[in-house]
Amino acid sequence: MPALRGLAFVDLKRGAPEKAAELLGSLAPRTKDASDWCVGRPPARGTPFLRWMLGDAKALLGDHAGAATALRKAKRLATKAADRHGAAVALAHALLELDEMEEALTLTEGVLKEAPDDRDATRAYAAVARHMGESRNLDARRAPSQASATRSSR
Repeated sequence: MPALRGLAFVDLKRGAPEKAAELLGSLAPRTKDASDWCVGRPPARGTPFLRWMLGDAKALLGDHAGAATALRKAKRLATKAADRHGAAVALAHALLELDEMEEALTLTEGVLKEAPDDRDATRAYAAVARHMGESRNLDARRAPSQASATRSSR
């Protein structure tokens, strides 16, 4: 299993997320214990490594729902606060792509309450807030045109 884990890591870093996702997906059913998913302090803030990598691979492939699923598991499996924070921030980015702004905002706010100096959480929070602001501005611009259309149809 360590060899496959290493190959998946190399594939992901070489820009071959399809191969990485295939390898990581094949490992998931074989692991029964959460410790099988954890490997020291890997890149990307030290979350349970394979779930984090699977989330990364799926996000690179455009499967943001699959990335969110993997990252939720990574967050749940993480035992250290810094690992949970890293998984929460990565999950917020996946949720941003899925337009699930409220959950993304809640995740980033939660991290910032526990770790106010977390730069990744601050950046994710800003991205979510910016996106939410753009959505609200768009809704506000649509509202007058919809109201005038309703008035003209009367």
